[in-house]
Amino acid sequence: MVRSLRRGFTLVELLVVITVIAILAGLLFPVFGTVQESARQSACQNKLSQLGLAMQVAKGQLTSSLYYNMTGTRQDDMGNDVQIQLKNQTARQAGLENLSSLQPGQPGQGENGAPYSFLVSLLPFIERQADFDSIDHEVGPFEQGTLETEVQRSGNFGVAATVIQAFRCPSFNITEETLDTDNYTNHPDTVNAPALTQYKALGATTVDVLADPGLCLSSNGGGGAIHPWGRPSISKLQAASSTALLCETREERLAAWIDGTFASIPGVINDESDQSGQQLGITGLNVGPMSAEDETRFLDTTRAFNNGQIGNNMEMEWGPSSLHGGIVHHLLGGRSVQPITDNVDVLAYRALISRDGRDNRNITDLFNSDE
Repeated sequence: MVRSLRRGFTLVELLVVITVIAILAGLLFPVFGTVQESARQSACQNKLSQLGLAMQVAKGQLTSSLYYNMTGTRQDDMGNDVQIQLKNQTARQAGLENLSSLQPGQPGQGENGAPYSFLVSLLPFIERQADFDSIDHEVGPFEQGTLETEVQRSGNFGVAATVIQAFRCPSFNITEETLDTDNYTNHPDTVNAPALTQYKALGATTVDVLADPGLCLSSNGGGGAIHPWGRPSISKLQAASSTALLCETREERLAAWIDGTFASIPGVINDESDQSGQQLGITGLNVGPMSAEDETRFLDTTRAFNNGQIGNNMEMEWGPSSLHGGIVHHLLGGRSVQPITDNVDVLAYRALISRDGRDNRNITDLFNSDE
């Protein structure tokens, strides 16, 4: 009988095979990661586009970036006071003269209460009618509420903790909840941390404009399409296809989807060192947390909001920003979604934010630049 001898792999051969596999894996894994991120970016663009569609469908029901529902009175023909419900009031209609009285966790509605975000008004148009119906608009977004259906959900706070995937960028997988909740909401005993959104309105060029109703409402004051002081009319924009409505943000603290206080943000940082006299500022795209000694904090919230006492002096750390690597997606009034690079020209970015169509000469080739 002839025996067949089976020869196994030698140690050297095994090491060679393992080395080859490791090299191939090292080459392929980054490709897989790139493909996955590309898919996430596409999904992010689609979500912004769907929000744009929801805004178009909502039309007159789309609110200002922050809104209040208040109870008011009027006189009938007999001179008697009649209670009326004032819905979806802007900051100006609610009696605010600036944003200095705003604080997210402030109880109540109206001038001294906390406002809701325009994203709440979009819930019925993104197949979240049940969540919208569960919100008790008689009280603020971070309160218990009195609706009977709210008992099992811990009131508005329970609704606020609901993760709304339509408001989430797929690339942002760090956390689903706001950080530093106690200070943000003024509710230190809560067990429900509000859910984040990665999409905010570009309300103005700078924080000074955002806080000033006169500038925001002026056609050439630097106000954006969706800001606190007036209801948006996207269909009437002078140049909808070159006016930004929404942008992404990496903010993890002052970014609950239900909260209107920080639902709109500026896109340009004031540059105190600018001696040219133009005061153009610098673009805030992907500008992250700065040191306490730096005078150009992103939003400078302690100056603009709540007389310098926002949530235990909390600062917004991120403005327009993303995890896409050098770009930030922007939803434009024409429903297109465009990636804007970090190094965009500040004049072009100001023009993109502003409702003023006369400055569009500064947006030439903005969306096709490879610089």
